[in-house]
Amino acid sequence: AIDMIGDAGFSAPSRPLLDGDAYALWLDDVMTGLGVTRASFVGVSFGGWLALDYAKRRPQRVEKLALICPAGIGRQKNFLLRAAPLLLLGPWGYAKVREQVFGPPPPSLAPEVRPLAELMALIGRNVIPRVMKIPRLTDQDLGRLDLPMLVIIGGKDVLINSEETCRRLSRHVPMADVRFLLQARHFIPAQAEPILQFLTDLQTPQI
Repeated sequence: AIDMIGDAGFSAPSRPLLDGDAYALWLDDVMTGLGVTRASFVGVSFGGWLALDYAKRRPQRVEKLALICPAGIGRQKNFLLRAAPLLLLGPWGYAKVREQVFGPPPPSLAPEVRPLAELMALIGRNVIPRVMKIPRLTDQDLGRLDLPMLVIIGGKDVLINSEETCRRLSRHVPMADVRFLLQARHFIPAQAEPILQFLTDLQTPQI
């Protein structure tokens, strides 16, 4: 799990444009630093776009893709327009915005989850979110993704058009394992087991 450039953590504060190869060059450096020539990638949301973009530009370096609600396939929704009035309402409004993305909060957090929740709240108060149009892969780009893919999509995603994501994957990447969870939102917890099973499955897909 690597801090992406421009995001919270120990990463560089710069945010390069998305329509060039800056992020692919950065991942080249990351993999070189780790001594890895080929790897599988797990990406959520914008991290899903990053993994897809790298697979498009460096197919020889990507073994598998496991993506949760990835950007870059279906169209982005104009969530900021919906969220703006709520953000003017202080803490209550912020809570409502988070609920639309992450779902209703549990009545109480388990002790092992509290540090993560506190970290996310700290990031939300101090980090300027990325507000930008994320480039989408073309039909040709998707058709050239000749590698095993697991894509988990939420039917109630308020940030990305999940139906279009499913349609484009079905049309252009028919070998992808697409799992559409009707009641899930943009944040889909408890996916470690199916992702680990996918990543450790050594069977070769039948063509």
